[in-house]
Formats: sequence, structure tokens, C-alpha cells
Amino acid sequence: MIYKLFKHCLWRDQFLFLAAIFVNAGAGQELTNDSLNILITNAKDHYYKGEYREAVSRFEDNIVFLKNDALLEAHKYLAFSYARLGQSERSSQHFRMIFKIDPRWKMDPEDSSPEIDPILIATKNDMAKEAGMCSCFIPGIGQIMKGEQKKGLILMSATSVSLALSISSWIVTDNRRHDYLAVGLNDSLRMNEMYDRYNDWYHISFASTAVFLGVYIYGICDAFSLRPNYLSANAVGEHGVVCAVGPASWRMGYEIRF
Repeated sequence: MIYKLFKHCLWRDQFLFLAAIFVNAGAGQELTNDSLNILITNAKDHYYKGEYREAVSRFEDNIVFLKNDALLEAHKYLAFSYARLGQSERSSQHFRMIFKIDPRWKMDPEDSSPEIDPILIATKNDMAKEAGMCSCFIPGIGQIMKGEQKKGLILMSATSVSLALSISSWIVTDNRRHDYLAVGLNDSLRMNEMYDRYNDWYHISFASTAVFLGVYIYGICDAFSLRPNYLSANAVGEHGVVCAVGPASWRMGYEIRF
């Protein structure tokens, strides 16, 4: 009976991996890289053979033992496998985990498929909407959520500084207005001087407010925006000449990707 169970591929692989766990646990050590590589390799083999349920079983049962690159690899193949099985919601959950580990992750072109691509695009769209909504309350946080830390911090700082300048300038403008109104009607020279000061600060206040609103709105729109290139940059040139001829049209130019 034990021999028959061991002979079965699923039970055999699980037995070998669990044995490695117990050996390492008994020695008071973490799983070795070799053990993790064996697990990932076996699961990937099932995926590329079209045995998606087997691949899911391998990764789901042992994902708690993985971390860093190995964990990202597991979520990637779980997302792919669930997509192939038609379970879009589960696939999207693992794509989200991928972007949580590496917000700038891109899929390799050879992994692209009609089942996987729509789920990846839908997930990125949903995450872009969430980033945009968060940027409405905290400017720059949406960019940080999308993995653009430097850009997010710059927007956060620019928004804070421009808002502080706008508030300060309006306070000064209001003080200059009171100074102007406090001047007596008989002192026309001083009245003109106070009015000029008030008018200057009035325009400065409008300009600083316009700068603040511009940075704020840009941060929201940029967080909502979505880069169309989901594939690895290694497969698509960042720039180059484009020449495309179709049945009813043609296109030629120089393309630069940002």
C-alpha cells in the first residue's frame, strides 16, 4: 500500500519535499535553497505540461515556506495557472501579490496568452483606480503604490510646499487688504501705496494657488494613468523606428517609450 502511494507522482513529490522539511527542521535550520529550487522546478514543470491543477496544488501547499524571489515566482505561476483554469478572481489576487512584492514587475512576452493578458490588464486597471483615489487624499501616495517612489515623494513635497505657500500668501494678502482699508481718505499717497502692495500679493496668491492646484491635479491624473506596456522591457525596445502597414492604412515614425 505504501509503495503504491509513493509510486503515485503527487504523493511521491509531496513525500520528498515534506521529508526535506522535517530533516531541516530537525537540524534547526531553514529550508535550503536546493529544496526550494526543487519545489519550484517541479511546480513549473506541471504548469508547462498543461497540468495547471497540479501546479496550483504544489505552490499553494508550500507557498508559506517561500520568500523573496521564490515567493514572487510562486505567485506568478499561481496567477498564470488560475487564469488558465478560468478562475480570474483567484488569478487577480495573485497578480496583486506580485505587485505588492515588486510594484514595477512586468510579464515576460513568452508567458502572454489570451487567458492571462485580460486578467493582468484588469488587475492593473483596478490598482490604478485605487492609486488615483488614494492620491485624492494624499498627493503622491498613488505613485508610491505603483512603485514610483521617487516621483511620489517629489509630488508629495511639491504639493505640501505649494499648499503652504498658497495659504501663507492669502494670509499676507488679507493683512495687506486690512492695511489698505485702514488708510484714511485724506492720505491718497499712502492709500495708493497700500493698494499696490495689496494688489501685488493678490496676484501672488492666485499664482501660488494655481501652482498648488496644478501639482495636485497632475498627481491624481498621473496616478490614475496606466502604462500600456505590461510586458518585459527586454522584449520591447524603449525607442526605435516604427513602420506598420495594414490593409487600409500605414504608419511610420520614431517611437519613444516612457
